[in-house]
Amino acid sequence: MAAKDLSPTMKTALHEIYSHGGIVERRPGGYWTWPQCLSNGGVPLAYYGTTTIEALVARGKLEYTNHQTGRRGDFPIGAKVTVTASH
Repeated sequence: MAAKDLSPTMKTALHEIYSHGGIVERRPGGYWTWPQCLSNGGVPLAYYGTTTIEALVARGKLEYTNHQTGRRGDFPIGAKVTVTASH
């Protein structure tokens, strides 16, 4: 896979994030979802793993916007779609 290529999972995640306001937040448990994601019994209808979010950041499609300090230092808790990634 070339450095700029997106996997099918990354393409789906980027499209869904963009379609729901372009912002994702890290939730307790380490998964990511958009702020107003509806849930079914407390489980979000769509969520993304940290690896997928990190890959989209590395490819310039998302950028981290918020961080939180934990026992091991700062870690990202918010990201948004970059202008260059918009459709």
